[in-house]
Amino acid sequence: MTSDILVTFTEKLNAAGLLAEHIEGDGKLHRCGTADKQRGKAGAYVIHLDAPACAWWMNWRTGEEGTFQEKPNKDLTSAERKALQERIAAARKAAEAEQARRHATAAKQARIIWEQAEPATKDHPYLQRKHVPALGGIRQREWRGAVELVLPVWDASGKLTSLQFILPEKTADGLDKRFLKGGKTAGGYFHIPAKNGDKSGPLLIAEGYATAVSLHLATGHACLAAFNAGNLEAVARMARGKYPDREIILCSDNDCEGDRNPGVEAATKAAQVIGGKLAICPALNGAKADFNDLHTARSLEAVRMEVEKALAGSPLDDEKLPLGFSIQKEGEQRPGIWFADPDDEDAKKIWVGSPLEVLAATRTDIGTGWGLLLSWKDGDGVRHTWAMSKALLVGRDSSSVICRLADEGYSVPSSAKAKGLLCRFLNEYKTKRRARCVDRTGWHHGCYVFPDTTIENVSDMSDISGKPYSGKDLRASYNKSDMSDGSKAERIVLQVQTPHNPFLVSGSLAAWQDTIGTWARGNSRIMLSLSASLAATLLEPVGMESGGINWIAQSSTGKTTTLLAAASIWGSGSITGGYILNWRATANGLEGLAALHSDAALCLDEIGQAPGRTINEAAYLLANGLGKARALSDGSAKAIKSWRTLVLSTGEVSLADRIKEEGFRVQAGQTVRLIDIPADAGVGLGLFEDLHGFASPRELSDAIRKAAATHYGHPSRAFIKKIQENRADFEQALARFMSDGLSAICDDQDASGQVQRVAKRLLLCAVAGEMATEWGIFPWTQGGALDAAQRCFQAWLSLRGGMGSAEDSAILSDVCRFLEANGASRFQDVQNPSAICVGRVGFRRTVSNGTEYYVLPESFKSEVCSGHNPNHAAKVLKEHGLLLPGDGRNIMRKPPVALPDFGRKRCYVLFVGGEDHELS
Repeated sequence: MTSDILVTFTEKLNAAGLLAEHIEGDGKLHRCGTADKQRGKAGAYVIHLDAPACAWWMNWRTGEEGTFQEKPNKDLTSAERKALQERIAAARKAAEAEQARRHATAAKQARIIWEQAEPATKDHPYLQRKHVPALGGIRQREWRGAVELVLPVWDASGKLTSLQFILPEKTADGLDKRFLKGGKTAGGYFHIPAKNGDKSGPLLIAEGYATAVSLHLATGHACLAAFNAGNLEAVARMARGKYPDREIILCSDNDCEGDRNPGVEAATKAAQVIGGKLAICPALNGAKADFNDLHTARSLEAVRMEVEKALAGSPLDDEKLPLGFSIQKEGEQRPGIWFADPDDEDAKKIWVGSPLEVLAATRTDIGTGWGLLLSWKDGDGVRHTWAMSKALLVGRDSSSVICRLADEGYSVPSSAKAKGLLCRFLNEYKTKRRARCVDRTGWHHGCYVFPDTTIENVSDMSDISGKPYSGKDLRASYNKSDMSDGSKAERIVLQVQTPHNPFLVSGSLAAWQDTIGTWARGNSRIMLSLSASLAATLLEPVGMESGGINWIAQSSTGKTTTLLAAASIWGSGSITGGYILNWRATANGLEGLAALHSDAALCLDEIGQAPGRTINEAAYLLANGLGKARALSDGSAKAIKSWRTLVLSTGEVSLADRIKEEGFRVQAGQTVRLIDIPADAGVGLGLFEDLHGFASPRELSDAIRKAAATHYGHPSRAFIKKIQENRADFEQALARFMSDGLSAICDDQDASGQVQRVAKRLLLCAVAGEMATEWGIFPWTQGGALDAAQRCFQAWLSLRGGMGSAEDSAILSDVCRFLEANGASRFQDVQNPSAICVGRVGFRRTVSNGTEYYVLPESFKSEVCSGHNPNHAAKVLKEHGLLLPGDGRNIMRKPPVALPDFGRKRCYVLFVGGEDHELS
């Protein structure tokens, strides 16, 4: 029985962060190591094995203490409870006495060492390595053949309590710092005064000496070094006690490489406790960093800007849990959210759900769409985040919140009462942290928002444009460091009800480049698809409207392969469950898809599967970037969805043919918004022009299909990251390309505005491809993307039929069709007026070199050129020699002979010549 109790107590001590090789249960005080210093003596415990068996422990490094007991309090007798209290009090007193003795001895030794040490010199290897001078009166001494720095550890009263020693180089175990054995470090600090000697200005608190010096050099403010993250709160409390009204900023290390971020967590807690502000060092290339790292890797200006950002923010306060709720931390029994009725002292605690972190309250720019940014881990330890709208909690079916959480691995209790309490917890939770929510992906306030990540503009802190993409340093939207306490620099997150996130990442950028990126070279259709996929991110910077490409070809040509490749830029290049969607949707459904793909490519397969009505509406809907206006139940206007996107589509028929199939009239604006380009490259290899060593087009298509489902998502994030690294230079280069490069696509000065509009969109695609090439994202040669865009433009132009206006071509085509179909039946022969003419629209007269058609004015408007502007139609017909104008400025003319029933009434006179006269 005794051994079982010792085993249990050993497990409890280990869970509390105390480590001992052998646990003694003799009722005496024992010292042991801690999790962060296993061979130290910062841990203390006392274990009593006689009834009531109990243990008391203390971690002197963190200041935490606790107790364990074999029997719960409710099962103890009064005598046992009293005995337990006395044992704990005695253990604490003995430990405090022992600790005081050790501290006094160490303090005396510290004074001796400090007095004998000499002022530190600037050429000490540690100072050289950290690029910082010797400040704050630090000293150095020779010890065991090495010159080590000596830093004083002061307590709140200004007494020297211990010392920190810093070696010139790290030892074999990776350490270069140690404290004086037995010295008191909890609550101790090292001080660097403000440059101007001011004691009322901002006070910065950091972990280590080098970090504090970098902060001081960058800002001139007074700085305190707390020596480690565990000591930040104690130093912050001390500072707040001495300076109740002073502005205090906790400057956190960013330990972002593990599941937890102890530097951020400790600094955040310290700031909350004292009502201070928080400055978090940004990660460097995805790796953990402190402000000294930021100083050496970038600049002191980068450090200063982070501190200024924090100073502009608001102080952090403790989060406020709803009444009756409590949080059990990881490692405790049944961690998560618990509830006990505060009005019932004997109320049984109810488990409400597994651990759930509220990172911030969300709302839109105009103060609507309030919600919570939630974070949790699933059963596999994978972290999930969700910006939840609070409207879901008060709607008709609040269970959708529970369903969403459960679907992403959150442990939800089965009872209806517990589920209701979880919704209550979320509805009543109060936090001062703020994040800005948006209802679509893409560019917002200079940031690019993905469902899972926000890529910020770092051009003011970085000068690394042109370097190969590292695949790291993407600041995720759920990091605590990205949440704002109300300052201007707020995190922006996507808040939508759908759980679908198409922007997934797998494999590596290098593997994508070695496969899809390489195989695209020399294949104009694939190159344009990849370039167009990235070009969606450029629509906002150039102010261009949405549009798209519809790859048309018969089955088995390989047109779907263009979508697979393009989709791999953003997510999984897969037809089923991947980034590619299907045209088979309503126009309303397409609105939601477009908003979820704003400033990104929208890949839609098989245009033939969508109803003609949907295609007819979608061509304008997707390009115009605005959804339909709708009303709420009270008649007020509902928020209109908006987006910018580049559509990449496939089909066996053209857009115009699909619209015509169901009786709709094709508008020229539709055909220049979603342009039809033949997927067949015309060299006998279907989609391809270069097989890159594959035996057949099918083998290359299969290889691309496999690669697109294995390595994906990296190119888009790498491209956006490059934009953000040097935004100003990027925008200047983009404007220059768009201004000077149009002639490379279309060099015909007489091309219609519609043709130039298409050329400009393809130029944007080429620019995206060329930038991706320059930045090392696409493994192509410079000019390759531009050449591919030009080839595809010529293919589109050939399919279209020329450089003219599509409206003009449609007018000529429609008038031609009308005359061919009705020339003899609905135009009465002037020379045979007695002949019956049903549905007469005018008259005809044979002349020596052709036929003249006299079209009555109203019939010309309503039938002959139905669907077109009659004035513009008359002008086009005149320009092409088909309409004979009247005298002066009259577009209509009097016929040379009297017309039956109308006399010489002015008409639109159309002339069709002999065999060599073409109507269009």
